[in-house]
Amino acid sequence: MSSKCVRCEKSIYAADKPQKMSHGEYHNGCFKCSVCQSKLSMATVNSADGEVFCKNHVPKMAPTSTIDVTTAAALNAPDSTFNQREFTKGDGSSSYGAGAVGMSDAKPKAPTFGSNRTI
Repeated sequence: MSSKCVRCEKSIYAADKPQKMSHGEYHNGCFKCSVCQSKLSMATVNSADGEVFCKNHVPKMAPTSTIDVTTAAALNAPDSTFNQREFTKGDGSSSYGAGAVGMSDAKPKAPTFGSNRTI
């Protein structure tokens, strides 16, 4: 029994050497881009919604508003260095006494490469 061509809906026979896609079969002459009608091969075909397209006319998928839960949680997580202070022992010049503790903003310490190396 013969199958039907997806494009022209006529019977396809084995001698026609049909192009087989997941959604159906096409005659060689019917295996064309749905937009510009350019001839396609299995190397150049793109399929979307049961139609075949050349690379220039493949429909673009609209972005969705769904966001990964772990990505959303990572974006909303507080910065680990936000509003942290470093405490240093005072030098005695403070009115609080010789052992007073002072505060300074925490700054990441950049590594030094190559300054103390011997070759």
